[in-house]
Amino acid sequence: MFTKLRNLYPNSQLIHHPADVVHPHHYIWLYDHDQRAWLIIPKEDISEKELQLLKGLFECHEPTKLHVNAESWYHFLFSDGKVPKSSNNRRQRIVQFNFDNRHWEQNDLEWALKGFFARDTILFWENVKRGVLIETEDHAISYKELYSIIQTFTGDFFMTPSFYVGKFFTPSQETKHQFLQEKQFFHLGLELLPNEHVFTFEKVLPSALALQVPTQLRKAISINLFPSFKDEPDLLQTLKVYLESNLNASLTAKKLFIHRNTLQYRLDKFVEKTGVQLKDFNSAFTIYLACLLHQHERQ
Repeated sequence: MFTKLRNLYPNSQLIHHPADVVHPHHYIWLYDHDQRAWLIIPKEDISEKELQLLKGLFECHEPTKLHVNAESWYHFLFSDGKVPKSSNNRRQRIVQFNFDNRHWEQNDLEWALKGFFARDTILFWENVKRGVLIETEDHAISYKELYSIIQTFTGDFFMTPSFYVGKFFTPSQETKHQFLQEKQFFHLGLELLPNEHVFTFEKVLPSALALQVPTQLRKAISINLFPSFKDEPDLLQTLKVYLESNLNASLTAKKLFIHRNTLQYRLDKFVEKTGVQLKDFNSAFTIYLACLLHQHERQ
């Protein structure tokens, strides 16, 4: 479509970096989401009637500062763009998001997402389901708020978003490498932890390590611990949730929807049968690794 318009308006320009345009207010700005590009036409080259027609076909407005920043970050992370400038040297972080289906338009989802984040948060899409949020440290969203967002989308939009919360950084060339690593861990989290929806490096790493355990060690864990899981089908989930809850029996029982006495019975029976003391760090680490390995083998 832009190709035909460029033939009609010889003085028009196709722009990918709005910040590079001198005197932006001298132009009519048309945006194409598919091309992620702007077509700018000198105002004196277009009639009011033509302008009204184009407004019905395209997003038509001069890009805001926030939109310019989003374009700058998009080209830095996914292309060969320059390192974006950070206002007031504030540290930032990247929060990736992924939706589990496409039942809603991107504009609707974007509008809803922006309502939960600070006004200066940058948002752009990588594809039809996945996107990126860039927020400053002083306006960073909490994990509790992320879970609230998930509940809202699940209830109101009938779709469940997942988030990967990256580490804070001061923008540099290393930021791109950090993002690519976080993107990889987000993919691993979605694959290895299908019941989780808020991911961090620390949450994904144990499951990623479990996949790398050598065959000989897998056999040792299988011989020493897997028989206990085989005889007690609920024990695997019980131990995993107990360890993830920092050995808090009340919280574990609440998460598992069981009575605390039932939980204590399962734990005591496991300790009696295996001799493993869950309050010992090395034992807890070994049991958690065994839980992850057993879970992966069942998936």
